[in-house]
Amino acid sequence: MTGLNGNGEDMNSFGLLRKDIKNYYERSKCRNLFNFLCILLQTPSLWAVISFRIGSMLMDLYVIRTLYVFLIWNPVRMITGIEIYPRTVIGENLYIKHFGGIFIHPRSKIGNNCLIFNDVTIGSNFEETAFPVIGDNVTIGVGAKIIGGIHVGNNAIVGANAVVVKDVPDGAVVFGNPASFKLNEGKN
Repeated sequence: MTGLNGNGEDMNSFGLLRKDIKNYYERSKCRNLFNFLCILLQTPSLWAVISFRIGSMLMDLYVIRTLYVFLIWNPVRMITGIEIYPRTVIGENLYIKHFGGIFIHPRSKIGNNCLIFNDVTIGSNFEETAFPVIGDNVTIGVGAKIIGGIHVGNNAIVGANAVVVKDVPDGAVVFGNPASFKLNEGKN
């Protein structure tokens, strides 16, 4: 989340973009360049991640940022149904399994190696004063809502349709509305 990779090296947005594309490539089990090009052209969630990383690189350049918003971010957001603001802090290897109905608040923070399914909201409370922080290696299931100034610990699993409004410890499995959890005693 701090822009450091696992080796403690600083990762810029271009390096994170390369890692994200490599992550999609490996998860798709592509075996050749043609298959990879098919994945690149036919995976809307990858479009959203690429759009997010490009926007992150351009946020300090006002004129280019404005063009980016109108020509890239808005069309990708409308086509994919994935809204990730370029100022959001997201670690490496973000993977969005299915596209559509995903909103990630601009002030939220997401760690490394996170898996997000469709119809997920990671947002603020009503007062817009507190924002979620998601740890590393977190899986967020279909329809989950993570709301307010909470922390979801590393290696946690947020189940389908869970509504999370309280902190989640490392390694917990969260489910229900309102969400409750049990510690994951299985594989980490």
